[in-house]
Amino acid sequence: MTRNKMVKSLQEQLQQIRSYVRKPRALCTKKGRLHRFRVALKHWRANLRLLEAADPCFPYPEIYAPFKTLFGQAGAVRFWQLQGALVKSTGVCPAFFAGFYETHIRKQRKQAQKAFRQALRRERMFRWKDLKQEFRLSVRQCTPQALEAYFRDLQKKIGQECLAPPESRDFHDLRKALKEYRINRQTAVQHFGLDPGPVAGIPDGSTDLDTTLGQWHDFDAAAWQLRLDLDNQPWPDSMRAEGLVLLEYWKQQAQANLRQAKASLVALQTQL
Repeated sequence: MTRNKMVKSLQEQLQQIRSYVRKPRALCTKKGRLHRFRVALKHWRANLRLLEAADPCFPYPEIYAPFKTLFGQAGAVRFWQLQGALVKSTGVCPAFFAGFYETHIRKQRKQAQKAFRQALRRERMFRWKDLKQEFRLSVRQCTPQALEAYFRDLQKKIGQECLAPPESRDFHDLRKALKEYRINRQTAVQHFGLDPGPVAGIPDGSTDLDTTLGQWHDFDAAAWQLRLDLDNQPWPDSMRAEGLVLLEYWKQQAQANLRQAKASLVALQTQL
């Protein structure tokens, strides 16, 4: 019975994703819709990775391919949305540059939206009838032993990343692994009656590390893009000078969040 619930959940997720794809303009313009679409894709990806771990025959790359393309294109739109939001929320940003850069951001966002809509029209989205038999076969392989092995391996991956030397640590991969664990732990509890427990060293229900890594990523990506724009756009020197003020602030925020994340990982290392 629980496995039937898992198959039903996958069907509902696919229907939800397809409902977003059918309305590309709303997906790009309605507040919060693009974010919810990307959250749905992250949940979908995590569940597919769970099936791949439980069933070596599950064709994860082929099934996820069109969704991966859309996730990337949606991410480009989302990036420019966040870039604009960060400019508005940064009080130290010189007023003239804020307006100037927001104009540039709007142009980039429109270009990203156009590319995203083209991808939505181009990509062939799977229908439930294309996937249901594959899913049913793979869900049957989600035995308690297979699920426990999956979560044990993911715990090990997270632990290795936490224990790695700071200079070789991939914080983006760590953040993705933490998200995948949290999503699939909920899936395992709801649909298989199995709770692998929280990640070792992280209090149950805590998202502090994930939040800090997310803030680091947003400021780091924003600073990287602004640096690229300052180096390559034909902007007046006066705008470049003001842009450097914003760049320095974003870099400081990224570094502060990174230090906080590293401190959290030092505390975790004693419990791993």
